[in-house]
Amino acid sequence: MRDTRPTTCFASIFGILILLMMLIVPPAFAQTSDDDMVLEEVIVKGLKRTIENSRDLKRESDTVIDAITAIDIGQFADDSIATAIQRIPGVQIEKNDSGADGDRVSIRGMGPQFVTGTVNGRVLLGAGSEGTKLRHMNFNVFPPQVLSGVRVTKMQTASAPESGLGGNVDMVTMKPLTDVRQLRNQSSFGSVQLRGEYQDLTDDTGYRASAIFGFKNDAETVGGYLSATFGEADRARDQLTINWGTGNLKVNTDRVPGGEDTLMGIRVPTGGVFNPIREDRERTAVAAGLQFQPNDNVDILFDLLYSELNNLSSRDRLVAQTAAGWAAPVFDINGLIIDENNVLRYADWGQVTGGGVIRSM
Repeated sequence: MRDTRPTTCFASIFGILILLMMLIVPPAFAQTSDDDMVLEEVIVKGLKRTIENSRDLKRESDTVIDAITAIDIGQFADDSIATAIQRIPGVQIEKNDSGADGDRVSIRGMGPQFVTGTVNGRVLLGAGSEGTKLRHMNFNVFPPQVLSGVRVTKMQTASAPESGLGGNVDMVTMKPLTDVRQLRNQSSFGSVQLRGEYQDLTDDTGYRASAIFGFKNDAETVGGYLSATFGEADRARDQLTINWGTGNLKVNTDRVPGGEDTLMGIRVPTGGVFNPIREDRERTAVAAGLQFQPNDNVDILFDLLYSELNNLSSRDRLVAQTAAGWAAPVFDINGLIIDENNVLRYADWGQVTGGGVIRSM
């Protein structure tokens, strides 16, 4: 047997020497003097003011509300105010008839017919869905560039407009002396934004131009602004919808030699709908405001908001009906794949006898 004690003893002595050297000789970084340590300036940028405003609104309100401001809205490339407020908890956006853009707003499961829309507390008249359901407000008409924020009340209040059982969406316009950030450190400003887009389905380009101009006097008692948004774009989408139904399939199996058997209650596709959608959109929105605030007790605001969205939509439909085509043919059992939920996943029509009718319209 080999004795390893001398090696163990040597390792222990070596470890003790290293420990003594670390205690006697200080590390190099510990010898740096305090004069050589310089703390650079730290600048933190964020949305602190926006969060504080939203917090104060919730705290001072006598009901459950949520709010977003112009800074929050400006962080996203939203086409409409409906797309912006869908990030609020408890708010759902219903798609328009083309299935592309957010149009109507539901709050906590209550449909658009129970949600009112206002601008600075003034009731709006909605166009509904293609001239129907006029109690539904179309929030995609309003671009976020002409608003300073949105307040969503998530329950009915006595002071809210009638029929707001689900809640209220109040769009707030800008106040030149308090809401327009560019006027806090200067007497006037101007800003222009231009955005372009391209779609390969239409092989066409679109644009959106936004501009805002604001001013205030030296005493900061009078201020005004003018904001405008113009845009035009062609949109294109191709939608395919598969309809399903329950039917019976005739098959050849080994259980009935030379005969037929029937599979009952199989989910089969009963038709397909191909829907190419082409849209030509033109948007115009103008907002203006004039604020007079001679002291803390007097605050007079004149505001104007005009928004128009024209959408020329062309929708062709190609429908293939296959409901009558499943009952007549006799399938080879090896040419079918049916999952555990009795849903048909695959059918080989090259191994059938007989046939049905497939209609198109």
